[in-house]
Amino acid sequence: HSIECVIDRLRVKEENRQRLSEAVEMAMKLSEGFVLLISEGMEDLELTEKYICPDCEISLPEIEPRLFSFNNPYGACPDCSGLGVHLHFSEDLAVNPDYPIGDGGFLPWKSMKYMIQKAELLAARHGWDLSKPFKDLPEGAKDALLNGSDEVIPMIFSDRNGDWEYNGHYPGLLPWL
Repeated sequence: HSIECVIDRLRVKEENRQRLSEAVEMAMKLSEGFVLLISEGMEDLELTEKYICPDCEISLPEIEPRLFSFNNPYGACPDCSGLGVHLHFSEDLAVNPDYPIGDGGFLPWKSMKYMIQKAELLAARHGWDLSKPFKDLPEGAKDALLNGSDEVIPMIFSDRNGDWEYNGHYPGLLPWL
């Protein structure tokens, strides 16, 4: 429960500025940091000195300069990292759907045989035919090839120095970009 107490009644005028300030300070002191302002013709206004929203009860840390610094991870927006923009890659610009991924379908990987080999290992595990144009692949294959897979896959690669093997995952074209 709460107890409400009238501290002062006054008209908001320039000459009452000091009185209003003192009334709010007195109310804050008596209520341990919470004040309700009631004014005719306006919605009631809840104020607090605490670092909490009185409506939704979300608690905030004490205000410090680093909270307002865009180049400090503590104060940066979690969505844009303080840059004010979202960087993303357009599938339309990275993928040529009329070609298989190894023959120019994934434009950024056109000359990256290693990444195409990773995609081929994932496809072999699932029975996807990567010789088809990208647009003709099953939806699950398209999603995994674009966005990656956390599935651990034994990967064996050959180059001029021999064969080598490790367990890894396929990162996907868009996250890799």
